[in-house]
Amino acid sequence: FRAWNWLRWVAAANHLRHYDYLLVVDPDQMIPPQCWNVSLVDVMIPEGSQAHVFVKDVAPKRTLNNGVVILRNSPRGRFFF
Repeated sequence: FRAWNWLRWVAAANHLRHYDYLLVVDPDQMIPPQCWNVSLVDVMIPEGSQAHVFVKDVAPKRTLNNGVVILRNSPRGRFFF
């Protein structure tokens, strides 16, 4: 048995093929009101990017953070699973 929060990856794997990109978010994430009008695509995906997995932390160390991930529907994006 896995903790319920791991089911988001199962759901993402099942649904990625239906979208160009899929946003996968930890259940404990909170988006503050000042960010409600900000495009996640503009913030996380640079224009013309050829990347397939987008993982970015906003902390000063800029480490990888899988709490918020955007996956491209591509062989490389699906390989992430």
